Amino acid sequence: MRKHKETPLIHAGQPQSYTPKFLADKILKNRSAIEGERKLITVLFADVAGYTSIAEKFDPEEVHQIMDGCFKILMDEIHRFEGTINQFTGDGVMALFGAPVAHEDHAQRACYAALAVQKAIGEFGEKIKEDRGVDFLMRIGLNSGQVVVGSIGNDLRMDYTAIGDTTNLALRLPHQKRRDKSFFLFYNWGHENFNQY
Repeated sequence: MRKHKETPLIHAGQPQSYTPKFLADKILKNRSAIEGERKLITVLFADVAGYTSIAEKFDPEEVHQIMDGCFKILMDEIHRFEGTINQFTGDGVMALFGAPVAHEDHAQRACYAALAVQKAIGEFGEKIKEDRGVDFLMRIGLNSGQVVVGSIGNDLRMDYTAIGDTTNLALRLPHQKRRDKSFFLFYNWGHENFNQY
């Protein structure tokens, strides 16, 4: 199983505790130029399939240990493609590609991150299955669309407001029932963004 570097303790309400320095520096350097700007970005939602049954089966310390490993994978892979984790959702994350760090290839970066997460979670899930006898799978949804960048504080706390259905659709996609048991769904405003994947 691929080892992920040690990450500091995660404080969900304190983005500076989990954002790598290289990414934090880029965000803070450019924040005045992007605050209040409408941007086309890709939103990634990832969550654990069957999290409730895992939480019911194990004691809180074991669940915390499992999720800590999961969050480390999510942070490593999302940050590798310069995505920004906007919020932790309990059993997953919401991440943005293309804001606050601008990239014309935000959709491709989100796809690469999603594929990397699935590969690493697959390896992690095999270890969980072997050690604890439960399946551990990650569902991911991607959607591209417009958002307005609000304020970015010195602590990297960001206020994003989604325009239209960009964020809501990305959130709903991982929960769609699929006959083929796939755990990676996307929808976009122009198929040219995802057509290589």
